[in-house]
Amino acid sequence: MAESTPPSNSVEENKVEHSYDPETLIIDDLPTRLIIINVPNIVYEEDSNERTEFELLFQAFCDEGNRAEFKYFRSFNRAFVEYPTPRESTIVRIQMHDYPWTLPGGVIVKLQVCYAPAMEQRGRQNLEPPELEKQWLISPPCSPPVGWAPALEQHPLVNFELLSALAGLATGETHELVPPMGSNPAVVIEPPDDQNTSRQDTRPPKIQQTQCPSREK
Repeated sequence: MAESTPPSNSVEENKVEHSYDPETLIIDDLPTRLIIINVPNIVYEEDSNERTEFELLFQAFCDEGNRAEFKYFRSFNRAFVEYPTPRESTIVRIQMHDYPWTLPGGVIVKLQVCYAPAMEQRGRQNLEPPELEKQWLISPPCSPPVGWAPALEQHPLVNFELLSALAGLATGETHELVPPMGSNPAVVIEPPDDQNTSRQDTRPPKIQQTQCPSREK
């Protein structure tokens, strides 16, 4: 019985073919940092052989004397790869996107490669508040015109008819609010018939709970 040889993980055998011309690529403004998506969990172990093999896959695209930097984010299932030049990151983005990487046991994982968003370089690494766009002082109110004077408050208006009507109100008597005028009837308030209504009578009736049916043993 012939022994089965495990699939090779070389880039030349497993790479996805993409048509591009390195001489015509405009790569000066492209970022040098790449995001690797769909990274297997075994790669996040520091002493694993899979991490060494994973880094060798991406180190193979570096020019002589250059090295890529790797940062792993297990919570997001991603890895960051920083290349020294945009040319190297561009070639990796084209060659390694959808690369079928074979793990021990014959499991094939497709690595997805995309550009990381460019980060603004600042002198300080800490967060800073945004720059002020409008920093104008609020001007004080303008001066009043010549001859202006504050208005004096008027005396309160006293409605003696209203006071007389309120003074004439008595408990338990009928009160006429609006007298009849022509064909319009008068508006009269009459006291209730029962003056001894207790407070308990005004409360809503108590809801009787439904009795639970007896259960047969």
